[in-house]
Amino acid sequence: MSNVNYNEIEALSNICLELWCEKSQVSQDDVERVCSLYLKPEAEEDNFTELLFKNKFS
Repeated sequence: MSNVNYNEIEALSNICLELWCEKSQVSQDDVERVCSLYLKPEAEEDNFTELLFKNKFS
């Protein structure tokens, strides 16, 4: 079952942002946060370019 608790997902997202900024030595103020979630069957290839264009015009 997927987690749909907004507050928990937001908290995890913030942790990811903090860790990425620390590792990349970038200030959080200098980062634009753009998030998306794509769900696909495991059997499909991981062709993210195709996923982006496929969903862009849906």
